[in-house]
Amino acid sequence: MGLPISKIASWQRVYGSDNYAIDADWETYRTLDVDPFTFIRYNFGRFRNDLYYYGLEEHPYRDAKSIYLYVDGLRLIKASRPEYGVLDVEFRNDEVANSFANASEVVRDNRDTGRKKFEAKFHLKNYYKSKYYFTWPFTRYLLVHPKTDSIVI
Repeated sequence: MGLPISKIASWQRVYGSDNYAIDADWETYRTLDVDPFTFIRYNFGRFRNDLYYYGLEEHPYRDAKSIYLYVDGLRLIKASRPEYGVLDVEFRNDEVANSFANASEVVRDNRDTGRKKFEAKFHLKNYYKSKYYFTWPFTRYLLVHPKTDSIVI
């Protein structure tokens, strides 16, 4: 048996198919000296940075149909752009949504923080809390026209 919460990976699907990319964007393994909560909090912050770049359609997410965060093979978060100007972030449950909301962005690959650029372009529209057994709670961001600060639909 391995450690609980031993591996976290970020994957993406490419446009034009339902196939995942050949390799994960990144994956990391927890060591014994790191507790599971610190491990998850850090990697949620890492995925938050990826989410900003995905929403901005910047490298390496220009051709991504959707991105995912998996913990030990279980999908916790999915981000997708169902139509122009809309970014949906789905969470496995409210606990994951709250943990993700409280995670600080972790910048990787010598990139700048994407948060300022993202927040200049997108606004949180509403939180759709799940009322049904087979649906996930999600957050919806809508593109904002930069000059008028009005939502583009």
